[in-house]
Amino acid sequence: MIIPSLNCPASCSYCFGPNKGDIMSLETSKKVLDFFAKTVAKIKQKKVKVTFHGGEPLTAGYDYFDKILSGLKSCSSTVDVEIGIQSNLWLFDDEIGRLFREYNVAVGTSLDGPKEITDAQRGLGYFEKTMQGIQRAHSLGISVGCIATFTQQNFTRWREVFDFFIHEHLDFSIHSAVAGINSNYRYALSPEQYGHLLCEMLDYYIENRKKISVSSLDQICQGVGWLEGRVCTFKECLGMFLAIDPSGNIYNCQRFAGRKEYRLATIHDEFDIEKLFSGQGAQQFLKYQHEVNNACKDCEHFSYCKGGCPYNAWADKQNGKNKDPYCESYKKIFTKIKNRLFEEMSSQENIDAIAEEPYENGHLLLRKGQLIDLIRNGIHPSNVA
Repeated sequence: MIIPSLNCPASCSYCFGPNKGDIMSLETSKKVLDFFAKTVAKIKQKKVKVTFHGGEPLTAGYDYFDKILSGLKSCSSTVDVEIGIQSNLWLFDDEIGRLFREYNVAVGTSLDGPKEITDAQRGLGYFEKTMQGIQRAHSLGISVGCIATFTQQNFTRWREVFDFFIHEHLDFSIHSAVAGINSNYRYALSPEQYGHLLCEMLDYYIENRKKISVSSLDQICQGVGWLEGRVCTFKECLGMFLAIDPSGNIYNCQRFAGRKEYRLATIHDEFDIEKLFSGQGAQQFLKYQHEVNNACKDCEHFSYCKGGCPYNAWADKQNGKNKDPYCESYKKIFTKIKNRLFEEMSSQENIDAIAEEPYENGHLLLRKGQLIDLIRNGIHPSNVA
């Protein structure tokens, strides 16, 4: 993950990050590309996903993206580079849209549902500016996915939010408002609220799975079905993800950007990938994972949960534990999925499909069922004609 700017023109009420800060210089961006090339060569990775995040990444400007996308493209002869950006799209114009189309950049944005809900949480005028960016992207043939954040203000109105995205033909992902480290919890959902939200939305999603994709629910369902986490929250994340801030500091995740106590290294140092995992920053993650492994090893969901997110755990000062506060939320949705999946696997419809169709790829025992539609490999139900 590359964070070209910590600046952001929006002032979302619940944002855990800063909206003011440095913009990455061209000199630093060259070092980022050098670090990227050396890291890929060292670990012999065949496929790498690069996401531009912020702040608001588009505040870095067209020239920045023109140069860094060209640099990433030059690495594609040795590795498959998948590029994306998470942006509020206020600064998205035709020029940068054509550039993103040229380099096949996947575009994501943040929208919390209808205008009233979005502007109440993200500030007056946010909805209109972001929708204009979405429409401009669509006019250039670029699809856009959304992150919808749920807070104390809007979680009871989840059906309005869901129906809005169906109506606008926008796939989305569910996020709970995240407390910042050393900040208050006024917007964050309680574990009970978040667990209830996920379960309610899953039922509605299954009914409407042919109309829309909700990637966060897809990933949770697939994690249970395949017994392996499909998103960073449910993985041992150290070493799987890296985030580089505008100054060239390297973190395990963009949520820690700007907090040097969590820094793994810096791209200005001599390249040494082993150094990333031997410093004080990395040791905090290793200690956390060791404690979580011991505490959670007997949990039936551990293989596809891995104890949740360390950022959530460290941001939650109220419980005084080194534990993701949404543990009970995860257990609730995991158990719901597991029970329904067992029902569908043992259904006559699924058993007949297993007997009739020879096994070629995917999951041997997952053939027919509404939830199974979201778990098995292949085309998403919303994309089936």
